[in-house]
Amino acid sequence: MSPRPPSQSHDEGQTLLEGIYEFCTTGSHFERLCRALLEAMGLGDVVVTGRPGDGGIDLVCTREGVEGLSAADSITYRIQAKRCKPGLSVTIQAVRALRGILVPPEKGIFITTGRFTKSALDFLEQDPSRPVILIDGDRLVELCVRHALGVEFRPVFNPDRLLRQIELDSPLSSTTPEAGHARSPDDEAFPEAYTTRISRNDVRSMILPLPGNILNQLPESSERLVVWIDGKEESLRFNRSRRYVSGIAAFFRRAGLMDDDGTNHCGLAAWRFDPKLKRAKVTVARTASPREG
Repeated sequence: MSPRPPSQSHDEGQTLLEGIYEFCTTGSHFERLCRALLEAMGLGDVVVTGRPGDGGIDLVCTREGVEGLSAADSITYRIQAKRCKPGLSVTIQAVRALRGILVPPEKGIFITTGRFTKSALDFLEQDPSRPVILIDGDRLVELCVRHALGVEFRPVFNPDRLLRQIELDSPLSSTTPEAGHARSPDDEAFPEAYTTRISRNDVRSMILPLPGNILNQLPESSERLVVWIDGKEESLRFNRSRRYVSGIAAFFRRAGLMDDDGTNHCGLAAWRFDPKLKRAKVTVARTASPREG
């Protein structure tokens, strides 16, 4: 069964929205909240750009193409984040201004703690070549609840979730090597330790984020990194400019990050690195979130 967060009544949703508005005391604070939400939604390279002369754009992010093979099918999103008192309206002029700076195939996202006027909603249908996604206060609360951002849930026993975690939420690396494979070196052989977050978009693109501190120590001429993963030594190709390694779909599946029905899950990668031999060891595990209940 598909996990869902607890449903929210209108009063509960309004309380959450007021809490978000009061917590984000400035536009800058709200932009940082939006950045965290976009990352939780699986978007990558999220950058806060809000500053004078930015044309109204507060954030920029991308959705990677398939397998990260090229940027041909990647999508760039330009986002405007507007903190306003819940109940106040964002007019058609603000939405029109965002669409006006989009260059196809770019897409826009307008996030606000307020709401949008009917004319602003109707305006979206006039130019499908430059789509803009509108996220009002109510939708913002729904997304924060779905991605467990700034919310807590009452503990309720769910046997289905426990079954999923017992069966799927296990690290990739194994202390018992498979036949024909050497035993994975102990962590002591890799003195440096780093952690990277794996988004659903990373899983969909079948790429594993590479810590910048590791990437910066690899020779400029290198295109592959020797990595111990799942009890095996692998030579994985990495993309220096976009900071990821590819060829790890099978490992994602074994870690429970990719379901047979196409559902993807977030995870964490625990990296160890040997700066002398320029080799790494990584353990990948699916992260359990409160919304998977």
